[in-house]
Amino acid sequence: AETALRDGVTNGRGGKGIVYVWAAGNGRGDMDNVNYDGFANSRYTIAVGASTITGKIAPYSEDGAPVMVVAPSSDGAAGTLHDVVTTDLTGSAGYVSGDYYSGFGGTSASAPLVSGIVALMLQANPALTWRDVQAILMETAVKIDPGNKEWTTNAAGYHVNHTYGFGGIDAKAAVAAARSWRNLGAETTVTATARPNARIPDASTTGVTSSITLGRSRQRLSIEYVEVVLNAPHDFWHDLEVTLIAPSGTRSILSPAAIPDTSDGTQGFLHWRFGSARHFGESSRGTWKLRVRDLHGGDRGRFVSWQLRIYGTVAPS
Repeated sequence: AETALRDGVTNGRGGKGIVYVWAAGNGRGDMDNVNYDGFANSRYTIAVGASTITGKIAPYSEDGAPVMVVAPSSDGAAGTLHDVVTTDLTGSAGYVSGDYYSGFGGTSASAPLVSGIVALMLQANPALTWRDVQAILMETAVKIDPGNKEWTTNAAGYHVNHTYGFGGIDAKAAVAAARSWRNLGAETTVTATARPNARIPDASTTGVTSSITLGRSRQRLSIEYVEVVLNAPHDFWHDLEVTLIAPSGTRSILSPAAIPDTSDGTQGFLHWRFGSARHFGESSRGTWKLRVRDLHGGDRGRFVSWQLRIYGTVAPS
């Protein structure tokens, strides 16, 4: 599947790349996270959350460092008339017998709204690449629910939030920006690996922190997306909180610790790929830290290794 996505952004649309829009997920009530979905946390996709009629996060929309934008959808409460009205497949193939359906919702509704806006952007400027589309959506997003305590500003000056991404989508601003957009330069990648191979203290707020320094011998990038591939065997991976700390101080919670009930029988994060859009526009240079903490007792694990992958364009030294 990852190979298919890579082929799409490389060869689709005559080399400009297919634009993949992905629902961020409806598992908020179960403490699910966008980074547990290998499609939604891919740098090749645009992870879209859902906001309600009040301009706040929908009670089902998942948090996650990969979230780029949110778009309006249902409020999750039956019978409130706050669902989305959409066209429907005709006859028995659709939700109802008519041509329209008034009960659509979830991030499955917010993602198609973004797809429609992307179509308008490409109509305004067909030369946009898949990376240009992502950049425009993040740059033109609007800060909603300003009282939410998760809002912070990254080192490039963008407001970011693990719940809202870069904010609510703004169709008018996105299309206007697309018309005059100057395409991003060639994509460049910087990678590095660290192998702490350390025991993760059980039920400890200290945890294990490993560092990777990207000095002047490495190209300095203006960041578009960051990936972390983590190898951390553990009896119960929900115990683990994984946080990436950029040289700027911007933090990406790649995996929040959940309240455990029993061991899930898995082997932890075995070379799992996490993603983060939160460092968009920041510089790659400096010391990156990955902190792994086991916040619940009863299970054990090790922080074996991690790989840092930074994608972007070369910035002036």
